[in-house]
Amino acid sequence: MTGGQIALLVGLILLIDSVVVGSIFYAVSQTMRDLSSKFPPMEPLPDSVRRRFQSFKIGLINLGWCVHVAVDERYLHLTPTRLARWFGVRAMSVPWEAIEVVGKAAFGSSIRVRIAGEEILDPRGA
Repeated sequence: MTGGQIALLVGLILLIDSVVVGSIFYAVSQTMRDLSSKFPPMEPLPDSVRRRFQSFKIGLINLGWCVHVAVDERYLHLTPTRLARWFGVRAMSVPWEAIEVVGKAAFGSSIRVRIAGEEILDPRGA
């Protein structure tokens, strides 16, 4: 191969990678945009229970160790970690009335809920 062919091949590979990564970023941000626009983030109450670096699966998106959770009597507060924010995940506060428990997941240690038509899986069932 000539130097020009190698440069063309490397450029083509970089272009394809950019399209794939951009598509992933877009898919994640679109999925999360609907939920975060319906449930804007609120400040958790001072006595809320908090857990850091929790795992959730929202639709096709697996957010392993990418969500900080706060729970008070009004809302379930989901705040993405910095890594998840890079992918377009936004903070949200979901009122308890909007959460519908679907049941246990197929693997038994997870709980499935539905929020605004989007299925969410908590892998530990916490």
